[in-house]
Parts: sequence; C-alpha cells; structure tokens
Amino acid sequence: MYRIVAISGGTGEPSNSTKLAERILVATSTELGGLGAQVETEVIALRPLAHDLVDMALTGIASDALQAAFDSIRTAHGVVVVSSVYNASPFGLFQLFLQLFPDGGLDGIPVTLGATGGTARHSLVVESHIRPLVSYLKGLALPTTVFAATDDWGAPESVTGLNARVHRAATELARFVTSVPDETRNVFDDLDPEGVTPFDQLLGGL
Repeated sequence: MYRIVAISGGTGEPSNSTKLAERILVATSTELGGLGAQVETEVIALRPLAHDLVDMALTGIASDALQAAFDSIRTAHGVVVVSSVYNASPFGLFQLFLQLFPDGGLDGIPVTLGATGGTARHSLVVESHIRPLVSYLKGLALPTTVFAATDDWGAPESVTGLNARVHRAATELARFVTSVPDETRNVFDDLDPEGVTPFDQLLGGL
C-alpha cells in the first residue's frame, strides 16, 4: 500500500490549487495501479488550518489537527505540493506551513511541485520559491513541475497541454515512489533520542 499526500495552499472555495493537486493524485494513483500497487491518497487543505498555523508561529505548539497533518506527510511514500501564487510568490499560508514543518521532515520523500496563478508569468515561482523550501526539508524535489494558469482551466488540451504535464509529473512521481522499498524508508523523527547528538559530543570538538 502506497500513501500519496497532497498539500493544497489554495485560498478559494473551491480552490484551483486543490483541483490541480487532486488531478495529480488521480493520475499518480492510475500509474501506480497500473503497476499492480494499492494506493491511498489524501489532500491536506491549508485553509482550515490557518488559525492553527498562526497560533503555532506565536507559541511554538502545534494543534492536534496540525500535528496530524505533519505526521501524515512525514509518513507518506510520496507528496504533492501545490500553492496559489500572489505577487510573484507562493501564498503566505503555504510558506508558513513549510516553515513550521519539522526540519528534515521530508527526508528522502519524492515531492512533486505545482502551483496555480492568474498568468503563466508566475510559473518560475515554483523554481525560485517552492523548490528551495522543499529541498531545505530534505525532500526529493522532482524535476517535472506543473503550473496551471487561469487560462488552462476549461481550455482545450490541444491549447494548454495541462493534462499532458500532469501525466508526465504523475508518471515521474510513481516511478520514484516505487523505487524505494518500503522496508528501507527512514521516517525522520526530530524527537527521537537516538537521532540526537549528545551534548558532550557536541562540545568535544571545542
């Protein structure tokens, strides 16, 4: 059983970011199903967690709902992240979520990057803003990204090529997910005492 989790940083209801995330999840499930694998998917929308994120930023304590979201992502076999774009940068709620996410919490997990915006001019935000955040968390940010502008929704596939881009990204994610045997996955736990360097060892080099 493979678990693929998507993070949607959209603000609308309905949200184009959630629509894109769901489309990538469906395509990835289809690819994995074609390989005979069972798949479980989940979409974590950040809009309902807005107050929890602000509270954690001020107190350092994650709510139960926010902690559950963190845990679900940290134990996933693959992750899809999609943010809406405003003023040439990812929406602040999306950035705050990744900034509060446990350090190294995406260690070794393949991550497909995506974004939505009013115009294709914002597509470079994926590379300039989202990829560095995912890489800092030790996620394996995959090469193929998906950006959907307003004009991509409802226009013919022959014009937009959106379905082709989604399929290409999903195929890539499925390939990376299945390339890592489940028994060798290392879920990073920053509270595990076995993973913490003793203080005397830290001072040993002084």
